[in-house]
Amino acid sequence: MSRPKSRNVLLSGNALSGATTASSKDELLAMKYVMEKPADHIYALDEKLPHKTYPDYNPWAESDRTNPKLITTECLNNGYFEPPSVANEYFSARNLIQETLLSSESGGKSLLQELSLNLTRAYKVRNEVINKITSASHTFRLPPRVTLTASKRDAWLRDLANAEVPLSCVSSKIPHGIRNKVLIDHMCTLKVPVSRALWFVKCVLCSEQMLLRKKFHSRQSSVGLSAVAPAFPSLDFIEGRWLQEWTSQVADYVLKFSREMPSVSSPEKRAAYSAKLAYLLRLIQTLYIELLLDRTYFLSCVVRFLVDESPVVQEHLPALLEIAKSDPEEGSPVLTRLLSEHPLNYGQLLSALTLVRTFWHEILHHDFLCKQLGEMLLLNFFLVERVPIASVGAPTGRGSAFALPLSLKEKLLALISASVVGLFLHNSNAFIVPDSWLLTGSVLYRILAQSDIVNKPQNHKNFEDIFRLINFRNESLMLNMRYTVKDKLGSGVSSSAKAQGFPPSTTPDMSQTLPSLSRSSEDTLMFIDQLDAMNLRSSLALSLRPTSSSSTNQDKWRTNVRILVKWCTSAYRDMGTSCEKVLILCNFVKKKVLQPMTTRGSSHLKAEFESEILESIFSLAEESLENLSMHNLFVLINEFYQLKIISISSYLRKIIACGIFYISSSQSEMENENPKDPLISFHLAILSNLPALNNKQHYQILSKWTPDAEKLSLSFDRGMEISKTFMLKSLVADSFPEEFKDYLQEIRSFSVGVKFLLVNWLTSQIKTTITQSPKLIHISPSTIARIYEFYSVTDNLTVFFRVFIRFVLKNEDKVIIYYLDTLDYIGKLLQHHYLLVNFLPGNNIDRVSAAYELYNLIISAYHDLSSREPDLYNFKPLWEFMNQSVDKKITDVVSNNTLKSHDPELDKYIFSKESAESPLKVQVPTPRRNQVYSAEQFVENLNQLLYRDLSTVSAEDVSDFFQEIGSSDLDFSMDAFSNEAQLPAILEKILDSWKTASSTSNERQDCAYSKLVKFTTSLMKGTRGVQATVASITNTFQRPFYEEGLKSFLIKIISYRILSFADVITVLKTVAEKPPNVSVSKMIISLVFGPEESVANLAKSQEIMFNVLQTEYKTERIDEALHLCN
Repeated sequence: MSRPKSRNVLLSGNALSGATTASSKDELLAMKYVMEKPADHIYALDEKLPHKTYPDYNPWAESDRTNPKLITTECLNNGYFEPPSVANEYFSARNLIQETLLSSESGGKSLLQELSLNLTRAYKVRNEVINKITSASHTFRLPPRVTLTASKRDAWLRDLANAEVPLSCVSSKIPHGIRNKVLIDHMCTLKVPVSRALWFVKCVLCSEQMLLRKKFHSRQSSVGLSAVAPAFPSLDFIEGRWLQEWTSQVADYVLKFSREMPSVSSPEKRAAYSAKLAYLLRLIQTLYIELLLDRTYFLSCVVRFLVDESPVVQEHLPALLEIAKSDPEEGSPVLTRLLSEHPLNYGQLLSALTLVRTFWHEILHHDFLCKQLGEMLLLNFFLVERVPIASVGAPTGRGSAFALPLSLKEKLLALISASVVGLFLHNSNAFIVPDSWLLTGSVLYRILAQSDIVNKPQNHKNFEDIFRLINFRNESLMLNMRYTVKDKLGSGVSSSAKAQGFPPSTTPDMSQTLPSLSRSSEDTLMFIDQLDAMNLRSSLALSLRPTSSSSTNQDKWRTNVRILVKWCTSAYRDMGTSCEKVLILCNFVKKKVLQPMTTRGSSHLKAEFESEILESIFSLAEESLENLSMHNLFVLINEFYQLKIISISSYLRKIIACGIFYISSSQSEMENENPKDPLISFHLAILSNLPALNNKQHYQILSKWTPDAEKLSLSFDRGMEISKTFMLKSLVADSFPEEFKDYLQEIRSFSVGVKFLLVNWLTSQIKTTITQSPKLIHISPSTIARIYEFYSVTDNLTVFFRVFIRFVLKNEDKVIIYYLDTLDYIGKLLQHHYLLVNFLPGNNIDRVSAAYELYNLIISAYHDLSSREPDLYNFKPLWEFMNQSVDKKITDVVSNNTLKSHDPELDKYIFSKESAESPLKVQVPTPRRNQVYSAEQFVENLNQLLYRDLSTVSAEDVSDFFQEIGSSDLDFSMDAFSNEAQLPAILEKILDSWKTASSTSNERQDCAYSKLVKFTTSLMKGTRGVQATVASITNTFQRPFYEEGLKSFLIKIISYRILSFADVITVLKTVAEKPPNVSVSKMIISLVFGPEESVANLAKSQEIMFNVLQTEYKTERIDEALHLCN
């Protein structure tokens, strides 16, 4: 009698048996995995019971107590029992079992034990009959492996996959060469029944194992014959390594197959892929259960799926730390570069998470896998959370290559969160990960805080204690580690270093910046870091917002207010052109700190805030003048006054209450014109720069201590007089005189208070003059540039964008005329000052940013102007900038049609606390019933502009360009531009003509030249246009040239953005090197650092635009700019 085989023994039919016997074995094999429902009705299966119930337990299902079954005499006397399932009870085992049980010696006292014993014996007999190989074990042979042709091998595999073909016909032989990944792929492709696939896998593995043992014994016998027997691994070690290799092959196939998921596009392919993936997972589970895989090694491969070729590996930790410094909503160039080099494959991540949940309980048994899994889950959550969302309206293939659909991103985050919460509940020690705790600590807290763990009050304290302990253990381990992480991002200087002005040689390495990530939000140094980086998030606003006296952080906001005032007035901080950073912070305080305070008692808190600002200003009197920038202080006070954050009367009352200017009458007579007391001098300087003309107390103090008390009113009168001539009349005539520079110089000499008064007066006069003008007013780029220069000199760019630009773009009276060149110029200025514009209040001061209003007006104006003239200005960077700056939460909700514009919930999305985290995010206003331009329409129009094709240029347009230039050297017909081979020669001739005329050409001619160049380059495919332009400029240096004229030409090339600033510098550096050219090297330094005012024949629009692009180049490429100085 042969001994029984275990369940894990390879099953195979007897090759010598007949077809009938083999077929019976096939049926027995199938019974092992298939259970059919009995044909007879059984109470537990056919009554109205839930699908899931306990075995051998049938709850009462009768609902009517007057059921006739219960009122019969037999039922009342003997009790209710189920009627027999068969006609004759002798056909069942009931009588036999009843007799066996009741005839036992115990007399029925141990019926359950007897029943259990008999059932156990019955199961044993069934297993011996069904799960037993009836043939002798020594007669079993594996099917021979034969070499078949491709067609015969495919036919054999099809027979194996066909359940109608008996296994006895297939098992006579198996094809040679099907193993590892090929084996798994054939099983999945043909969808071989799992039982047959399992048989085939066992046959292949058993054959390989037997071959491996033969090689081992052969080698062992040869080694035994030698004199010196070397160390030789044991058979168990070799078989274990072989099993790991097979497991690795299976895991690699799963990984490769999962990475193909993003490339599946059509519904038919998607259905086939889903079916194949479901089969693969079922086959993997079966192999795992049958011990045909190295379980521990396979589980480690599953965990490794989360990081294989992923951006979250250890070597990318510096990049992830850099990404953590940026706002999650505004994106990061480091994130873009990281994902472009190492894309995040969501198919791999989704399959890995599915396998993790499938083998969840098995993974939890291994502590080392739990620790790896915890860290990988948190890092993937950190990265997926920052991956941009794919726009639904974008055409396929033209959007971001690494963006994720909103639904998929939410599903991935939900899967990761559920796994993190489950792992935390099972073993919180899995999150002791000091290597990445700076990144994963906050992620873990946010995931757990949003889960059900902390919803119950009794669990909240326990959760806080556990998390505090985890944080302590991680930070303790971090103290014993030396971070020697170097920045490998390739840019040389990080974005934060550029913002702080570090040159490459002094840029702090990653080890110095790591501790700042783990600082508390109440840290003073962190607060200053946020100001230096202009990182104006809601956390910064909360740290400045006044709180009640009962609050524990009552003194903290006061300290932060003093730091803010001191930072704005420090002589060691660059506030930018026109004190732009001071204006930004003032408007940030108004919009993000004070406006949200609408609860009861907020008026009292706002008064305390005003008092604290005045106290901070008074404390500056004790500072040395060398450490203060008095001009920045005057701008700060005037802007706070314009925003109604402080009042002049409050400042004067505080001065009077302090007794600073109290003296006796005799002392007043002896007082000289220049008081020597620094405290008095400090406040007199402030009083002289306040926008107060009719304040009696202000006038009395100034007249008592200074002889120039009348200077304020005289300066204001003088400013109005010259502004009427140089601004209002010139604006109407569209011609500004050459003395405009002297006018600005005189305006610059006025006090800051007079400048603010003059700006308010002149702005209202400009609006009135244009509205009441009897003729049309043409607004050219130079007009915008002149007015921009005036507002810049007066430190009032806020009024320029909020009032003047809005007034021009809105053009309610249809008096203003402007073209695409003016609109392009306005768009570039808006991009350059985006942070200032974003914090300006719009038409509805309490709610909406001015940026959204300006974006709407620009899009509307573009639709109107582009229908009348061809677009040769490349507005696409402006549309992309708008798309990035507008809050993604709104655009995704609108574009996905999950929230309509008339939905009242839109207000919650737009003005909630979470929707204003980034200073780059412009909030879309809530639509009203009478509002024509809704948020939904804005998003749709923006998406259309992002992917629309440029309008074609007609022959009439080209003729107008040549006519505007008025040069006899250029005479090309439209047919000349149709020959692509002639385009480089035409381009070179146009550029050469422009260079020759650059010393005498006016703004309109330069604009026509730029249109011709852009039109010609647009006809060239790919980057040939840029290459031809670079080649033409390079050839210019091969001929004799006039240095000033060539410099003027290059400035115009840059200002019209024919080439970028960096491209022009690269061309000049190439020319200066071979052979060495000193004059070209000097030109490079002059372009990067020199003043553009020294260049002759530059329009004001070109001069200011070049200055803007020059500033951006030095900011973005500080390392290259400083390298030019060496």
